[in-house]
Amino acid sequence: MRVFVSGAESQSSVCHHRAVTRENFDRLFTVGSAAVLCGSHRTDVPPTPGSQRWGPSVCLRPDPQMAQTLAEMTDVAMEYAGPGHWPTGHSASSHFTVRVLDEFRTDLTPAHRDVIGYLGAIRRAAARSDDIWLRVSGVTLALGSVMAGAAPVDSCADTFAAALAEELGAAGRHEAAFDRPFWYCNLIHFTGPILAPGALVGWVGERRSLDLGLTSTRAELLDWSYDGAQMMPTVLG
Repeated sequence: MRVFVSGAESQSSVCHHRAVTRENFDRLFTVGSAAVLCGSHRTDVPPTPGSQRWGPSVCLRPDPQMAQTLAEMTDVAMEYAGPGHWPTGHSASSHFTVRVLDEFRTDLTPAHRDVIGYLGAIRRAAARSDDIWLRVSGVTLALGSVMAGAAPVDSCADTFAAALAEELGAAGRHEAAFDRPFWYCNLIHFTGPILAPGALVGWVGERRSLDLGLTSTRAELLDWSYDGAQMMPTVLG
């Protein structure tokens, strides 16, 4: 494990020490379940250039076994949510976001200078951290999604996130002041009314402490586009 002292505390501090806690999950579930039950949950729409969501992102991707587990959980949750929602937890799209780098864009390619800069920062940050393992544990409801929480087995995930913020410098300004309180993988993004809200709340409530196991991860730079059914990633590096 490589230890470093941050020279850019204002940019990297928001990336430190993400941890799933019972308080986090209780608060999310209380607010999210109430919104689902009364139909006031948030909904996603396909982004357009300038949208603040679904921009190029640095994400940790689960190993194939965990990707399959998450996909199976997603399929069951979709039965309660109903058709039309985005099954983001399916194998091709499941991810744990480290940092979103910009607003939604349609101009990025592996040869774009911004992509080259992002990838350089990712590689330098990766060199400052050992392999990242996550324990995926607990399902909850957020205002606009069903999510599975994750906890790093050691400090490597947080070290990588902080190092990435430092290595990006000004290129990381999009989320310079944004704080994700814990690591998570969204299984479903809601896009409209929920078919069986009570059943979905009950299913999630019974799985708030469910241990889905350990996963190794790989860091990827992802771009996102709507394929007519959900947001799908393109790996830029």
